[in-house]
Amino acid sequence: MWKEKLKEFVFMKDQDGKSIVPVEYILGICEIFPNMLPKREPKDGSSYSYKRWKIWSEIQTSSDDFEKKELFLEFLQSIVVQTMNEGLNSFIWPTIIGKNTEPNLWLSGEEKPNEDNVWETLFYTYSSIRFGNYLINFINVDDNWRKEIWLRHITSKVLVSNSKTCDFSPIRKKLKIWPLRYEEPFFNSLALMYYVFKEELENDGYPTGDGWRAFIQQYLKKYKWGEDSGLIILGRETKGSVQIFSRLSSFVTYWLNPERNLVKFLDSLIMIPDIKQSSQNKKRERLGKEREKLVFYLLKYHQINGELLSKLVSIKVCEELNSEEKINGIYGAKGFFSSLTC
Repeated sequence: MWKEKLKEFVFMKDQDGKSIVPVEYILGICEIFPNMLPKREPKDGSSYSYKRWKIWSEIQTSSDDFEKKELFLEFLQSIVVQTMNEGLNSFIWPTIIGKNTEPNLWLSGEEKPNEDNVWETLFYTYSSIRFGNYLINFINVDDNWRKEIWLRHITSKVLVSNSKTCDFSPIRKKLKIWPLRYEEPFFNSLALMYYVFKEELENDGYPTGDGWRAFIQQYLKKYKWGEDSGLIILGRETKGSVQIFSRLSSFVTYWLNPERNLVKFLDSLIMIPDIKQSSQNKKRERLGKEREKLVFYLLKYHQINGELLSKLVSIKVCEELNSEEKINGIYGAKGFFSSLTC
């Protein structure tokens, strides 16, 4: 099932028969997981790493996109075969602790993943939206929604900057927020979701109040978003990471209501005036890290952590008061805080 779904995604076409998913984009995701790509030709010609190296070399020398995609699926098949024979391990799957490395962390009688499980993981990895070294995807949503997102926002070059990763500028311009940073995947995910829904809202006349609730319920039902729908973020900095946030339909219904101005409010918390650009970047980086903690908590528990918010606001206020530049303030603060008590 999942192997066929990934194949269908890779070769997905629009109404004119043009390929929707750029092959360079898919291959670029492999770079996030460097262990999958042997850096040099392995000495053992019968090893799995040699098999991957050989296929990858053929991909690099091919000039035909269709052939590259066929070879790419063959490359993934070699990973599936190795996983089925040797089990999960961190060399191939980031964040996985291999049984041979730490046997005490494995439960007695624990089953190996079946082939469909492995292909499912590969599907959610390679159908992701890439921002830097982070991959953002959605689980348990209708495939038509995924195709629609790619057709309207990825392949149309709205979000693709160089075929290997996505560009933030359309999101920033649409939402009127500060430039986004690759190092802030939780806020980026939030901004991406609101960006997509804002597009749909504008097409529907931008309903508010009861209109918003009717709109979002109809939209979620159309694309089969339920309590089992979730947001998944895979990352690769110094170590691999996987974060899954559940009950996404409830989160979207409550927190992405345009009257709440959540994204603009959170964005304004890191807007600080400073005449020196280098100093501003350092302060913004500090505020960005604190905001990531707040957004992570929000995505996970669907609640605002008062302590994290208080700390972030305190840092913001101190920076504003110590600056000789124009004070930016906090966007929609009164309305946002009022909504927390409703």
